[in-house]
Amino acid sequence: ALRPMREDDLLRFAWVADPQISPDGTRVAFTRVTVDAEADAYVTAIWLADVAGGSARPLTNGKWDSQPRWSPDGSAIAFVRKGDAEQPAQLHVLPMAGGEALKLTSLEKGASSPAWSPDGTRLAFLSGTNPALDAVKKPKPKNEPGRVVTSPMFRMDNEGFLDFDHLDHVWVIPAAGGEARQLTQG
Repeated sequence: ALRPMREDDLLRFAWVADPQISPDGTRVAFTRVTVDAEADAYVTAIWLADVAGGSARPLTNGKWDSQPRWSPDGSAIAFVRKGDAEQPAQLHVLPMAGGEALKLTSLEKGASSPAWSPDGTRLAFLSGTNPALDAVKKPKPKNEPGRVVTSPMFRMDNEGFLDFDHLDHVWVIPAAGGEARQLTQG
């Protein structure tokens, strides 16, 4: 029997975000988003669907995987993954021939927005990591200190206060793994 929709029905929705068509045009990688009502959080995973039809299937099994990007030859997908809700996302590469995802970064402020080089040998990405400030580990205070707001833009929705010492910059890393290096300076 049909019933009217209730507000808790929204918690059972699953939706598609950030679809990316493979270079050969036969597949689509996308972020599937669901709600974990108990944790009051979104759960995301990378899924794959054939353009010709059929059922979509999960490609990753993380709880916080997103931003899939195909390599130019379609042999791999770069994406970002959070290890847990409190950790920043890090850049990974998953070979489409099978196998585990390779974690490329372990940056203090994480990585986002991956983009492949045209030859598929490198990935550019964004990170707010500031090597000069993040090398020294400072103990986290029990309570967040007071802030003096001097700019009309001081906070971002769903991100909190802007940290002007950790603004996003462009970084690059070899797609096979190696040292990440910052390209732009603040």
